[in-house]
Parts: sequence; C-alpha cells; structure tokens
Amino acid sequence: MENLANYIFIGSIIAICLVILRINRRRDDGLVRDPGEALVEFGNAYPKEAIRGALMDKSGKTTFMRLADGKTGLTQVVGNAWVVRIIEPNDVEVDLTESGDGLILKFEDDSMIGGEYQFASPEDAAEVSLWICGSFGLKMAETLDELKSED
Repeated sequence: MENLANYIFIGSIIAICLVILRINRRRDDGLVRDPGEALVEFGNAYPKEAIRGALMDKSGKTTFMRLADGKTGLTQVVGNAWVVRIIEPNDVEVDLTESGDGLILKFEDDSMIGGEYQFASPEDAAEVSLWICGSFGLKMAETLDELKSED
C-alpha cells in the first residue's frame, strides 16, 4: 500500500511538472491562441477603454481591437512580454500588402515600431484598416458606396 502511495505522489509531481512546462512553452513560442488573452492584457493596461471588436493576425502574436471612441487598440506578444498600445488615426500610415490579406503599418512616432501583419482574409485586413483610419475611413467608404449606387 505504501508503494502505491509513492507511485501516486511521484505521478502527481510529474503531471504538475508537465503542466508547468507546457504553460512555459506556450509563453515562449510567443503565440496567443485565444484573442481573449489579448483582450485581458489590453483591459489591464487601459481599463476605461470599451472594446467593440477584435481581430487577430495569422501569426497569433498581434490582436487589433476596435475601440468605442474610434481609436484602435493593439496588443503584441514579444517573447514573454506584452506590448499594448492605442493607435490614433492620424499617427499611422496604412498600406495593403501585395497579397491583399495584410497591412503594413508605419508610425509617425519613432517610438512605436510598425510592421507587416497578415490576416486570415483580405476582408479582415480591410476591416482593421478601417478601424485604424477611424471615422475618416468610414466616411470615405460611405461616400464610395453612395457614388456606386448613383451609377
């Protein structure tokens, strides 16, 4: 009976170690498999910002959030750390990638690093670009739709 208790104890220790290793490996690979993690991190940094929507890039490292006041939130996993930002529409230049399913962001402020972000579809890339461009981008889309309907 004592041997059985020892086996259970050792098995429990091994199981706990495996769980800890799996959690640490998940953090080390820099991937967020659930945008909920990014939302929680953003909420911790900006508790008064209301989030209306979220889209994650293909890499699983960056999540863009549409905020209630027209700004865009951004969370990125860098190693074991999170980078959390609010993007104002006038602070960034947005271009589409050649494939059309990604965005290239160039920030006016040198302290914010831009980059290329690929999405699951061109529609997701377009949606995030509208969030970033804010109300100006939405107004332009409405104007284009009105012009098309007049033709």
